[in-house]
Amino acid sequence: MPLLTQSVPLSNREQEQLAAWQDPPAWNRAGDEAMRYTNDDVFRRTDQSFTDNELAAWLEDDDNAAWYNDDRTTQPPGLSFRFHRVIADNIGPVRKDVSMKLTAPASVPARTSILSHMNTLARGEELNESYWIFEQDSDSEHWTSFLDFLRVLGKEPTLTPSFTNAEIAGAEWCEWITEWNHGYPQPEHDFNYRKLTYDLSGACSVCSRGFLQNAPYRMRNEPRWGRRSVLQMFWVYDAWFVKPEVYESVFKRFGVASRVVLRKGGEPLTNVVQLVVDEIVPVNEYRTAGEFCDICGHFKLHAAQAGYSPLPAVRPEGPLAHSEAWYGSGGMAFRLTFMRQDLVAAVRAAGLRGTSFQACKDEDWTPIRYE
Repeated sequence: MPLLTQSVPLSNREQEQLAAWQDPPAWNRAGDEAMRYTNDDVFRRTDQSFTDNELAAWLEDDDNAAWYNDDRTTQPPGLSFRFHRVIADNIGPVRKDVSMKLTAPASVPARTSILSHMNTLARGEELNESYWIFEQDSDSEHWTSFLDFLRVLGKEPTLTPSFTNAEIAGAEWCEWITEWNHGYPQPEHDFNYRKLTYDLSGACSVCSRGFLQNAPYRMRNEPRWGRRSVLQMFWVYDAWFVKPEVYESVFKRFGVASRVVLRKGGEPLTNVVQLVVDEIVPVNEYRTAGEFCDICGHFKLHAAQAGYSPLPAVRPEGPLAHSEAWYGSGGMAFRLTFMRQDLVAAVRAAGLRGTSFQACKDEDWTPIRYE
């Protein structure tokens, strides 16, 4: 991941990561390195939240106190409308027996005593007059010292995995990751695109979980592809769009269907189509970090990870599939997209830009082969 050395537009997922880098560790109920929590990550109050006196009175109940002081991974007992999030920030253990490389970016205050030591441990760039961004890879001799010093500073960085070509080629399934977000679904004002694009009967208007597409997406204009061939729009992180010629040459021969994309006014666009991903499969998910919606009560997982992507729990019938589980934060919700290895190889062989892959393995990170 490049260093953030200048003002750049960030996707919602990137903004979520940037916020996560700045969360100081507060307590650790499991007492081991595999479980990391912060007070803000465990719960967050809504705008209708209670005062400190009201909280103290609420904690006089033993069940409430037990949840507040120990669990916080389940729906809070009572006053649930006051908690917008209930999050268990467990991204899983950092494994040392895999060849996958991890990258840890972190922002630190621009104080001479800190910077002089950090510059001996990692690559750094000035973000602004108050903060610097430092980044280190897990294959560096300074990796452990870098993480240890960040913890001294009260920081627990998000660990971003990167994979070798051999790791991607050796995985039967990969999670499909976008590298280019372009534009917003239309009409974007007041999220009116939802009424034109989705079946809203089973959806939550607050957390966005449950939207089911039943009409074409709309874009403001034809995408300016440049050298790219694959994109996702902002706000919609499980819908994939490609050039028509890329669909014909790569995806169509694998049996992937396409759907027309419309202009804002309803006219068909000519240089973009949507890939249809209808199959939904359960996932062998090892992460538990996520949040409950205080309106619908459903749970969404957070997509940040420090290892391999989770593997589909059953073998998908087609080359593309969505996760049964929902992911996201706040008003954002999406499903993971999985791609079978033969299609991954075709995408990579075609040199398609705007996309990347993360290898999938089971929760023990041992490859699974479907016979």
